[in-house]
Amino acid sequence: MKRDCFYKVEVTRDDFDGSYYFPKQTETWRIGRFTWREVLAYVDEWYERGADAVVLEQIDEEEFYEEKD
Repeated sequence: MKRDCFYKVEVTRDDFDGSYYFPKQTETWRIGRFTWREVLAYVDEWYERGADAVVLEQIDEEEFYEEKD
């Protein structure tokens, strides 16, 4: 199975609590080298932890490895 999914992930929780998983209302990460099934499992985990929204933006491999802001 190819591990070629690269995404910019934005996770939002309206009533964030400053905890480990939700230190800010909106967090942005980049994930990559996953299968699509693994990406979906990752999204499910965030909803289980209390996220109100998880937005995926597909990026290419070069964007994934660019310096993060």
